[in-house]
Amino acid sequence: MLHGKKILGVCTSRIHSPLANTLIKTLDQKLRPHGYSIFAYTTNSDLFNNSPNDIGESSVFELMNYDVIDVLLVMCESFLNQPVLERIISRAQKHNVPVITFGGEFKGCIKPYFDYKAGMEQVVRHVIEHHGCRDLHFMAGFKDNVFSEERIAVFKDVIAEHGIPFDDSMLSYGDFWSQPTIAATEKLVARGSLPEAIICANDSMAVNVCAVLMKHGYRIPEDVIVTGFDGIDDVQIARPTITTCTCSHAILANEIADMIIDGRINTENGFEHALMPSIALAQSCGCVTEVGFDPTEHLAKLNDRFFRYQADEHNLFQMSANIINSKNLNEIFQIMDKAGFYDTTCVLRQECIDETIDPLTIPEDIDDEYRYLLFDTDAPRPFEPYRFKSSEVFPGIEKLIETGDPLFFTSLNYLNVPQGFLCLHYHNYDIDNYYSIPQTQNIMNNAIGCFRNMRYQQFMRARMEEIYAHDRLTGLYNRNALVNYYDENEAKLRSGNKDITFILCDLDRLKYTNDTFGHSEGDYALRAVADALRVSVPDNAMVARWGGDEMVALVIGDFDEAEMRKSIIAHLEEVAEGKPYEITASVGVVTVKPNELISLDDITKASDKLMYEEKQRKRKMRTT
Repeated sequence: MLHGKKILGVCTSRIHSPLANTLIKTLDQKLRPHGYSIFAYTTNSDLFNNSPNDIGESSVFELMNYDVIDVLLVMCESFLNQPVLERIISRAQKHNVPVITFGGEFKGCIKPYFDYKAGMEQVVRHVIEHHGCRDLHFMAGFKDNVFSEERIAVFKDVIAEHGIPFDDSMLSYGDFWSQPTIAATEKLVARGSLPEAIICANDSMAVNVCAVLMKHGYRIPEDVIVTGFDGIDDVQIARPTITTCTCSHAILANEIADMIIDGRINTENGFEHALMPSIALAQSCGCVTEVGFDPTEHLAKLNDRFFRYQADEHNLFQMSANIINSKNLNEIFQIMDKAGFYDTTCVLRQECIDETIDPLTIPEDIDDEYRYLLFDTDAPRPFEPYRFKSSEVFPGIEKLIETGDPLFFTSLNYLNVPQGFLCLHYHNYDIDNYYSIPQTQNIMNNAIGCFRNMRYQQFMRARMEEIYAHDRLTGLYNRNALVNYYDENEAKLRSGNKDITFILCDLDRLKYTNDTFGHSEGDYALRAVADALRVSVPDNAMVARWGGDEMVALVIGDFDEAEMRKSIIAHLEEVAEGKPYEITASVGVVTVKPNELISLDDITKASDKLMYEEKQRKRKMRTT
């Protein structure tokens, strides 16, 4: 329960399909008066065969909070990834959430199912007993497919009951789809004599059988009766309309809702519950002559949907390009707000905000306690994206739950890396809204993914430039960085009113230290001089390793040379304590007025001359 509402969680793929639309609509209409709200977690694909590509899509199921879900419905037949299903169901059961599964075999679950055998039996009996057909043919699905083999067995049993012998010439395989069915029907036509009836294991094959027969001039049902199975929308559009057996998701949803309302889900062991498909008679068997379905209206809706899709596609692609080139989340929100989004909430994972994280990896150490609300249709304006605790699902969800409208969650992922999720909360059951979900998801996947990619590339480019500009041993800028800085700012320095000081600091007796104590100690001494110079000049000074044992600093403005020298000596004495050698440095300092500024080469030579004179004085002192 969440915010006073009981929650029915629904896991399914392709929420935009008419079957899923019917399921959600029926469940919501039946359960809403009883205090239920639907949270539907959906993927665009069927998660084919546990592919690595499923990681990003299936991350939507990680959003499910089993502490607030009262009942979970898993549409197993819409998924082909068994491990994902197992993980969803086992987690729910660990939290003592009743699980209803459709199309899967899992222990401890309530399993409503359509009795496909009984449905197929109705169709075969109707053709034999009502129409008197005895010369029959069966168009099966794939060889060895469980559903196909079950329907073949029913066909054999029913014709045997009516004294009709079976032989292999009565069986073809259409593999449940168009091309194999067309080829198999052409072979039947080529025999020269057709059966009285062709019974198909699904509707798609029945539609294609009719098309081939009519192409060759055969009439349906006058010359051949054709039947299908499943009850898809296409059988109503086909000419002739196809007699089929309907396994209605409305019937399924009504039965599930009744089980929830009546409390028939409170069981620890689970149980099976059979639903009876119903035969739907149509023109292809001759039982119906009038067409009850208006194809013109249907085509008008398809036409409208097509042009709406094109218009939305154009706007979304334009929005995507703008998001990719955005500088921050605030800009993305403004772009989305102008794009006309409605009934939409967009949430990002924390790592999407961090430009230092490779967008093509899944970080293992990311704390998922927080997420970012990027966009919310219903949030008051002005609005800025902000961080919130993941336990909230997302801010403002309590107001959406109050409306009772179903919430649809779908993942945001880029190249299979989870990025967050979209929550769509429509106020009606218009299937066109459902059709827009995968379109919106795919565009946002690309937009956010490329936005992250661009920011990461900019970070890496800046990092590379930073690495290129720094000396690896000392951490100071390198010679190239200082030269570039001077060239870029020389005109500004000349026109300014501040003194410019160039300091050259050279480590004394580096060769002696290297030869006597090893290069690691020489490196230690070099780092010590670099640190001494850095801490002894103003914070705004440009400090660099000029090369070899020379460090330089460029100081703009007031500068106390005496204090600097004093600081360098103190620092070197401190870091040399305990070492079997001294660490000292010779320093040359040149200060000029802006109008006296000379080239970097000349100012370096002048400071180098002063530094060398100091070094010579030290040598004389050591030899006397």
